[in-house]
Amino acid sequence: MKRMMIGVVVVGALVAIVALASTPRPAAAPVAPTGEGTLAVSVDREIPESAAVMLGGSDLVVLGRLTGTTREYAQSSDGRFHHLAAEFEVVRVFRGEPSTKLVEVSRSVGPKGERVSEEGAVVMADQRLYVLFLERGPIVFATVGGPIGQFDASTGKLRSMAGSKASDGFDGLTLDDLAERISVLSQ
Repeated sequence: MKRMMIGVVVVGALVAIVALASTPRPAAAPVAPTGEGTLAVSVDREIPESAAVMLGGSDLVVLGRLTGTTREYAQSSDGRFHHLAAEFEVVRVFRGEPSTKLVEVSRSVGPKGERVSEEGAVVMADQRLYVLFLERGPIVFATVGGPIGQFDASTGKLRSMAGSKASDGFDGLTLDDLAERISVLSQ
């Protein structure tokens, strides 16, 4: 009788192992090298349909720059990506009230330290001026709509980091025009 019970336990364990092995796992985000230490990923995210929707989803809209200081706060479940809290020095506030002049924004890097960017988007560089539309996350801020909520402001006019209908509402504006547009859309 003991022999039969051991056989049933072993067979049961094998069935469980086979079931686990054949259970479909979520696919990892497709990754493609984009050159110069950057990986392009395809991300399934909610895209704001207009400038007003993007602004409505923003807790903060700020002008500033990445300082180059980061800390890891999470990893992807497959270990391929490291999620960093990147220090962003706030120079001007267009909406919201940051608690300090330094806010932490989410950035990701690949397994070899490559910066990660969504397909078709430009990767932000340290020390360059950007306007970010930020939503508060549980640990750090994230840009609304990913790269859609990021604008290069180094020339004094906003340049979208990833074109969309939502970013078109702000693309090409000066910083003063942006402040006025935000004021109008917030009413």
